[in-house]
Amino acid sequence: MMPQANKTYRSGIRRLRWSMSQKEALAGILFILPWVVGCSLFFIRPFFMSMYYALTRYDVLSAPEWVGTSNFADLLLRDPETWKSILVTFRYALLNVPATLCTALFFAVLLNQKVKGLPLWRTLFYLPAVIPGVASAVLWRLIFAESGILNKALSVFGVPSLHWLENEATVIPSFVIMNCFMAGTGIILYLGALQGVPSNLYEAAEIDGANRWVRFTRITMPMISPIILYNLIMSIIANLQAFDQAYVMTSNNNDIRSWGNPNGATYFIFLKLYKAAFVDFQFGYAAAISWVLFAIIAGFAALVFRSSGAWVYYENMNAKGR
Repeated sequence: MMPQANKTYRSGIRRLRWSMSQKEALAGILFILPWVVGCSLFFIRPFFMSMYYALTRYDVLSAPEWVGTSNFADLLLRDPETWKSILVTFRYALLNVPATLCTALFFAVLLNQKVKGLPLWRTLFYLPAVIPGVASAVLWRLIFAESGILNKALSVFGVPSLHWLENEATVIPSFVIMNCFMAGTGIILYLGALQGVPSNLYEAAEIDGANRWVRFTRITMPMISPIILYNLIMSIIANLQAFDQAYVMTSNNNDIRSWGNPNGATYFIFLKLYKAAFVDFQFGYAAAISWVLFAIIAGFAALVFRSSGAWVYYENMNAKGR
């Protein structure tokens, strides 16, 4: 009887374990179900739909008409606005990405010091990042106006009033200045990375006679390089999709010809996409623009990831880029 009892006992334990694993699996499925449904409805389905619409002529009011790669041929070979908008976007990203990254790192280093009222300072520096993009653009349009506070402040030093948003030479730098003041998210990420650097590394370097600059370049920068990589990738993605500033600050919604003013200096590729979709109702053409933009972003991201092996240090793997 004993062997039979042991066999029955083991069988009962297996059934109990199987029942518990089933319950855990069911709980896991229920927890991830909202994400799966949301991802399917708002990402996977639109992803494939945009791929299909990019190969059609579609204006919403009528059924899509299959045109193959005609939209891409028109966009890249016959539309004079395409390459101009891409170059404008590149020029903006080339200035804005390093400026915002360096600004965020600079302020993160300052906020990592032991000073009085540090929580208040950190809150003040992060506060602009929580302001909605359109509201922030409206506010900065007032600041950059000819009679705005910036020109009034500069007039104290004898600088004449500038037409910041009406001048091709100053409009992109104006956007960069605005974005530097809104670098709060990058500051928080850098600050978290800085606080994760082991203090014993600084102590050992200080004993060896390393000055602050050497400690920053040889210890701080390598240790926070994964966050630099993350911020760089996210900044490239965001800047290549720039839209709010040009739409709100330099475009007159009642005059399509004014979009991207002055003289097309802010005619970003995403603004062209918006115009194609919601002004011209060429949704197939707009989908083709979105795929070209996707390819550009993916290309830059791949280049950055490819180069990261030479400058990103992962402490737990004790190797660079591995």
